[in-house]
Amino acid sequence: MPRMVRVEGSPPLRKTPKAVIEKSRLRMKLEKAEARLHEVPAGLAETVRPRLDRAHQALDRAVDLWHEVDAKRRDLLVRGRTASTDIARSWKVTLRDSRDSLSAARQEWREAARLLSRIPEEI
Repeated sequence: MPRMVRVEGSPPLRKTPKAVIEKSRLRMKLEKAEARLHEVPAGLAETVRPRLDRAHQALDRAVDLWHEVDAKRRDLLVRGRTASTDIARSWKVTLRDSRDSLSAARQEWREAARLLSRIPEEI
C-alpha cells in the first residue's frame, strides 16, 4: 500500500470526487462534439444540436446540484452526528438529483456521439 507523504506545514492532500472528474470528462467530450458539428451536413447537425444542448443543460444542472450537495455535506459535517434528519434527507435527495442529471447528460451525449459516428473523422 502506498504511503502518503506530507510536507510539514502543508495541508493534507485531497482526493478529487469521481463526480467532478466525470463531469470534466463529459464537458470535454461535448466540446469536441461541438467542434465536429461544423464538419457535418446541415441535416445531421440539426439532429445532433438539440441533443448536445440538452446534454449541456443536464450537465450544468448536475454541476449546480453537485455544489449544493457539497455545501449540505459540509454543513452536516460541521453539525456532526446531531445534524437534523431533514438536512440529511435533503442532502440525499439533492445527491440523487445530481446523479440523475449527470446520467441524463451521459445519455444525451451517447446519442449525439452515435449520430456523429456516422460521419468519418478527418485524418
